[in-house]
Amino acid sequence: MVTMTDLTEARRALHELAIGKRVATIMKDGRRVEYSSINIGDLKKYIKELEDALGLSKRRGPARFFL
Repeated sequence: MVTMTDLTEARRALHELAIGKRVATIMKDGRRVEYSSINIGDLKKYIKELEDALGLSKRRGPARFFL
């Protein structure tokens, strides 16, 4: 089950990497997972999955206008 705590932890890890920390650690599915700047894309993908699961997705489809 996904929680806001999971999302907060993942976002914190992304922030740490963005400000230059070499390795950021989070708990994912009961396991300790380490991310580095090399796999920052994986962390961003994980954050997106958490946002989707929590109904917080920011992306919307293109606007369509009908006449």
